[in-house]
Amino acid sequence: MKLSMWILAEWLESHNPRVFIHRGEAEITGVRIITEGISTYNREHIYIAAVSEPSVMGQHSDTIVLAQGNDYLFINNSDSETLINEVLAAFDYYNQWEARLREAAISPNALQKMISLSDEVFGFPNRIMDADGRVIAISEKFGPNDFNERWRQTYETRFVQLRSVGIPVITFEGDYLPEWEEVPRRYCYYSGKERFCYIAASIVFDDEIIAAFMIEEYKKELSQAQCQLATVFCDILRLALKSRENDEQYFTLKSKASIVHDLLEGKMLQSDYAHILEFSAGCDTFILLAIKNILGNAPVIRTRSMLTTMRGFAAENISLEFDNQIVSVFPREREEAFIGDLMATINATYYMVGISLPFEGWGALSLRLRQANFAMSMGGRTAGIYRCEDYAYKHLIKTLSEQNSKWEFCHPGVLTLMRYDEIHGTEFFETLYRFLAHERRLVDAAQALHIHRNTLIYRIKRIGELLAIDLEDAEERAFILLSYEILRAQTVLSNPGDVL
Repeated sequence: MKLSMWILAEWLESHNPRVFIHRGEAEITGVRIITEGISTYNREHIYIAAVSEPSVMGQHSDTIVLAQGNDYLFINNSDSETLINEVLAAFDYYNQWEARLREAAISPNALQKMISLSDEVFGFPNRIMDADGRVIAISEKFGPNDFNERWRQTYETRFVQLRSVGIPVITFEGDYLPEWEEVPRRYCYYSGKERFCYIAASIVFDDEIIAAFMIEEYKKELSQAQCQLATVFCDILRLALKSRENDEQYFTLKSKASIVHDLLEGKMLQSDYAHILEFSAGCDTFILLAIKNILGNAPVIRTRSMLTTMRGFAAENISLEFDNQIVSVFPREREEAFIGDLMATINATYYMVGISLPFEGWGALSLRLRQANFAMSMGGRTAGIYRCEDYAYKHLIKTLSEQNSKWEFCHPGVLTLMRYDEIHGTEFFETLYRFLAHERRLVDAAQALHIHRNTLIYRIKRIGELLAIDLEDAEERAFILLSYEILRAQTVLSNPGDVL
């Protein structure tokens, strides 16, 4: 683990070092003693030398200097060997801590183990929270009565207290931010005239905050050293969550985009993910939309820029990159608003947009993507918006026709009418179709056939005598109409009697 001058200054706190740190980055990996033979200095090393400084009384006192670049620690009345051993002990201590964190990250109950291993290192109350404010791991060194009332309630309820929700995010330097940044840093808030400080970091996957880590100030000031140690902790925390993202215990920490990605791949997720994917509007019917560039893959920076823009649409959505295209899921009631924002954002000349059929539930999301891609396939390589609902019925009929090439599963009455018309010169085949297609409305069907209503009544009567079918049976009517659609999708045989 790489240390910094800030970390070493705290480690040597008992020696009362005078601190002159300008950079203080965590990049130190070793210790060197300054000797006459050293001509070059490496920023990865801290250099130690003994010097003699004039004291207030005009005398000289021994001082140990620890230097890294332009950063210095001055310690009076110590010998260099003692300090070297203490610095080496710091490396041993923090290297062991990092190694134990990594080991805990791949073990059961990883997050709480990581917190417990870090209590002594940080020396302050700390916790991990998910995006919904649930505390999923908390310091065991500090009990419910060891800090303040807010800590006690958080400790007992395992939930972030509502009194904390409205607190603005203010950096230690006084800047206001919309969210905690991903790199741990010091923040503060005010209660009356009193200022309280804390360290926090957001854990982000797929551009979504899924968790946060926090250290709260207690009895002494939080320092830059704690920020740097928190950075090591958060890096391993991210690895722990990423490596175990499909485990039941960690599922609720996955981002919406990550869950949707798994569903699009057809993965069977074990946990109840529906509540994670809920939209704030509380809708229960959704649309999936897919976007492809007609010229091929768009540059990565453009794709990611488009994703960022789409996630900021007024119409709430879950958008991600999947299989060289952008996929979005949004409430059906917001379809018009979403597409309006989309078309105002993209260059419509270069993009095809496919829209699935409406759906409820999330279990067959890969099917919805196939529907959107099928709709786009109907447009070839022409830019535009293509809706599955405009092509689904015809595609279904075409598929049935291909699988029923010999008409062997068509309604026998339809084929009987086709043959009867050929022999007797009647128009019973078309008559039955128009009658059923107009939902047995005599006037509409007669107009479509260009015949008198009474003529239609006569024909329907004769068809009933020929076929002995029950047109009051909804299933029978559906079977007949489907047979018509299959026949219309195929080339009409010159001799329909061949299939009878």
